[in-house]
Amino acid sequence: MTGTSSSNPFGPAQGPGNRYEMNTPATLHLRDRGIDAFRYAMALLVIGIHILPPVAVGPDRPLGLPGWAVVVDVICRCAVPFFFITSGYYFRPERGAFANLKRSVVRIAPIYVVWYLFFISAAVFVPGKLPGHWRIMTLVDGGPAFHLWFLPALIFGLATLTLTLALGGRTLAIAVAALLAIGGPFLANYHSLVGMPHYSSHLNDFKRQLAAPAFVLMGYLFRGTRPTNLSIAAVLCAVAISAMFVERYFVIMVVGNKAIGNAESLLAVFAYGAAVFNLARCLNNSPAVQTLSWLGNASLGIYLIHVLFIWMFRQTVDTGPWQFIFLGTIVASISTVAAVLAIRAPLLRRFMT
Repeated sequence: MTGTSSSNPFGPAQGPGNRYEMNTPATLHLRDRGIDAFRYAMALLVIGIHILPPVAVGPDRPLGLPGWAVVVDVICRCAVPFFFITSGYYFRPERGAFANLKRSVVRIAPIYVVWYLFFISAAVFVPGKLPGHWRIMTLVDGGPAFHLWFLPALIFGLATLTLTLALGGRTLAIAVAALLAIGGPFLANYHSLVGMPHYSSHLNDFKRQLAAPAFVLMGYLFRGTRPTNLSIAAVLCAVAISAMFVERYFVIMVVGNKAIGNAESLLAVFAYGAAVFNLARCLNNSPAVQTLSWLGNASLGIYLIHVLFIWMFRQTVDTGPWQFIFLGTIVASISTVAAVLAIRAPLLRRFMT
C-alpha cells in the first residue's frame, strides 16, 4: 500500500494531516517502509556525489574521474531519480489539476526560496562560492547551492505530469515526458550521432530539469503495480548498474563526448532509478528496513543542509578515496543529526520535510 500522500519532495510526511510524527504501530501498515528507508539511503548517496573529486579528463583520467570515483559516481546516480520517482508514486490525480498545481508550488517553492537565501548568505563567508556571473538561470538552479536545482525541477516535473494527464491522459503524459528527456539527456550525450555538431549551451543549463517529468511519470506508473520478488529486483539493479558503466564508457570512448563529466544524464539512469525504486518496495517487510524507515523523514533535511557541512569540513577539492570515506562519514553523521533535530522544531519543520 502507498502511504498518505503529500507534496513533500522526498515523499509524504507521516501521520494524519501530513504532519511529521514518529512511527507508531498503528501507522506502520499505511506506508511503504522500504521507500522510507531508501529515502534516507539516497540522501547519503547524494552526499557521496557531492564530495567526489572534480571532473578532469586527461591521460590518467579518460573517463573524467579516477577509477574508484567512477564506480562511486555511477552507483550513487540512482539517488535523485529515486526522489523524483517517489514524488510521482505518491502523486494523486484525483485531487484535480488546479489543486495539484497549487499544492506543488505552495509546498515546494517556499522551501526553495528559504534555502536559496540561506545558502547565498552562507556563501558570502566562503571564498569562491558566490556565482561569478548572475543569470536568470541562477534563480532556479540553486545559485551557490547547486543541489537546490532539484526543487524547481520537481515543481516542473509535477506540473508537467498534472497538465498532461488532465489534457490527454497517460498517452500524452508519456509522449511529453519522452520528448523532454530526448531533448535533455539524450541530445546532451548523443547529439553528434544525430547530426548536431554542438549541443546548445542553453539546453545544457537545464538538461536535468528536462529529465524530471520522465522520472516523476515513472513513479506515477508504479502506482497500482506489485513489486517483483527480491531476487528479480536484485538482478534488475545489477543489470541497470552494468548498463550505466557500459553507456558511460560508450559515450566517452566511442561517441567521443568527453563533456558529460558524470553519469547523471545517461539514458540508463532511468532504468537504474526504476530498478532501485522497485528494490525498495520489495523490502517493505524487511525487519532491518522497518527499523531504519523512520530516518526517511530526515531525507529532505539532509539533502538541503549537507552542502553547508561540505563547505565547512572539506580541506581539499581533489578528494582521494580515504579522504572521501572520512569526509563522507563526517558530513553524513552531522547532517543526519542536524536534520533529525530540526524536523522536531515546528518553525523549521515546514522547510525541511
